[in-house]
Amino acid sequence: MMICLWFRKWKHLNKIITIGLPVVFSVMLFNLYLALGDLNYEDILSYFDYFKNATDYFKEYFSGRVGLFNGEILLSSFWGYAPRNLFPEKPIVYGILLVNEIFFPGQAELTNTPAYSAGVEYFADFGLAGVTVFSLFSLTALFKAIVVSVAFKDKSVGTCSMSYFSMLAYIILFSPAFGSFFPGGAFFMLFICIMFLLFMVKQWRYLLLSSVR
Repeated sequence: MMICLWFRKWKHLNKIITIGLPVVFSVMLFNLYLALGDLNYEDILSYFDYFKNATDYFKEYFSGRVGLFNGEILLSSFWGYAPRNLFPEKPIVYGILLVNEIFFPGQAELTNTPAYSAGVEYFADFGLAGVTVFSLFSLTALFKAIVVSVAFKDKSVGTCSMSYFSMLAYIILFSPAFGSFFPGGAFFMLFICIMFLLFMVKQWRYLLLSSVR
């Protein structure tokens, strides 16, 4: 996001860096304090545990204590599309949570699901081949590349002529967790719904201005 703002030579970027970042960090610490009731430097560092968790997994794998899931993570991840109210037999542990259950047994049932980075979700299923294939043919990565390309090239950003796609591009870039809880095809359904919402908002704005005139 900061790179995008710098590229567009946004005049308020320095203010965001010097004022905005400390505010965001303070809010994050306050949220941690509310969740934990107490706070120390270990708690703060544990908040950024994606890479540590990935390291723990790879350490166990290369030590021979953890094997591959051979597609079980991928196949069971489709449970993410099924509402639990309609499918009461939906398992608590599925998808990447199968890896969580090894290192954090019972935590998924308590809705505590530590995350993993560095391609663990793909590696744990098919090894290096899984990381290679899913990286080369990732629709999500391709979609994000298109979004970034639009955000950098569109000169109408910030004007009334700004396109719907450009609006959504900036929503995604300015919201790092955008779509995190919408797996696979559900992410693209979210994309379509927001495009429709932006279209309706723009139409209502046009009608409102027309009535005022």
